[in-house]
Amino acid sequence: MDPTKRYGPGSILLVCNNLTILDTQMLDAIGNPLASLMNKFLYWTIYWGGNAWHCDCRIHPIAALNSATAIRTLWGRADSEISDFVCKTPPSLKGKFGMIHQNLSDFVCNITASCPSDCLCQEQPEADRMVINCWNAGLKEMPKRLPFHEKLFLNFQNNSIGSLPKLPYMGKIVQLDISDNNLTNISSEFVSSADKLKYLNLANNRLKYLPETIQNLRSAEIDLSNNMLICSCDTLWLNDWFQSKPHIKNRSNIICSTANGDQRISIDNLQPDEFNCRVSHSVTISIVLGILCFLVILLIIGIIYFRFEIMASYHIYILPKVKPKRTQEVHEDEQKQHDIFVLVNDEHAPDRLFVIDNLLPYFDRNFIKSYISFRDGIIGEVTADANLTNIHNSRTVLAVISKSLLDDPLKEFELNEAYCHKLKQGNGQLVLIKREDFNPVLVNNGHIRAMFRLKQFINADDVDLTEKISLQIDRV
Repeated sequence: MDPTKRYGPGSILLVCNNLTILDTQMLDAIGNPLASLMNKFLYWTIYWGGNAWHCDCRIHPIAALNSATAIRTLWGRADSEISDFVCKTPPSLKGKFGMIHQNLSDFVCNITASCPSDCLCQEQPEADRMVINCWNAGLKEMPKRLPFHEKLFLNFQNNSIGSLPKLPYMGKIVQLDISDNNLTNISSEFVSSADKLKYLNLANNRLKYLPETIQNLRSAEIDLSNNMLICSCDTLWLNDWFQSKPHIKNRSNIICSTANGDQRISIDNLQPDEFNCRVSHSVTISIVLGILCFLVILLIIGIIYFRFEIMASYHIYILPKVKPKRTQEVHEDEQKQHDIFVLVNDEHAPDRLFVIDNLLPYFDRNFIKSYISFRDGIIGEVTADANLTNIHNSRTVLAVISKSLLDDPLKEFELNEAYCHKLKQGNGQLVLIKREDFNPVLVNNGHIRAMFRLKQFINADDVDLTEKISLQIDRV
């Protein structure tokens, strides 16, 4: 049909056929514009008589248009002209005028697909629900499948069902009566998924414990009477829940027993003192544990990020105090040992001049025996090998740090060796002199970089340069 046109006038004669079903539910596929569709037949007369019409949920949409009033308004017809739509089945509606029947709740459909054996599954469009009545149907477990509907009303009373597991249709249950069964277990997953549940009848079962997640059913009306609940420290939460929830039915019949069965107590009167329980402040404990976990994670991250600073601090401050003092025997070759080894980039003139102008006069005044490669090295020897030997034979390594030294892989290797031998192994002292400004990220060795971050160095332009060097040497 063209929605912009009006058809008719005319007549549609369906009389005296074998028609039984008027299925208006097919219109759901196009949004069910039933009123608009009927308006297109404003000038038409439709004759329905002489058919064995079955009046079920499928004609509910037409009847829901307020029957006589709506159809007369749309079609301008008298009741007598539209009352030839006579129901033949079901028996309860036989002889009734389907189009103008006033009790719309009579239009129902009995569903067989996915309906459990010995159960009645009935779609009730007037109440917008699917009612599934399995009373005394011999069920031993919850059905795996049920007819589809967004609102399920289930009556599983008087069966032998032992548990309530999580099932695909749990999120669509509005009402569940599972009283007079053998229930011993309700899964927390069932409670978590039953977000539409408004009524839950668990009376007359064998429940000993309830999942704490049942407290999440805040708006549901619940009947727990005549079960076998156990009173213990783990069930004290029931008392607080009952006091905060007004929708608990038959409270006087909700009794729990102690584990040995020698005492029966009303849930309303359950007290911690009766079981010598220490009330668990679960929320507080959870918060404290959460904070502790957060702090532990922060600590681990901090240790990983500042690992070199932590190790350098240990080598500088703690290791010299905990390492056993070794009795030093005086040997003849000990007279050859140097007080200070000066680690400097010999090839860089500013570094070399700094040593000559500032350090050599200080050594001479204080009778400090020093080794400087560009002054004391022997012609023809391997400089790197000689430097490593003299680093080991010196009490202190005084490193003049500059960008040029950091760019020299060999000098950086000597600096790493000085840190390992003097600080890490506890064989002396390593003093850093920062001759020029640079970013510590240029230092490849993590321990040396950490010393700069910890301010464990002396600036070359410090007016108290020699005094601070003396303080470092005095540690040795």
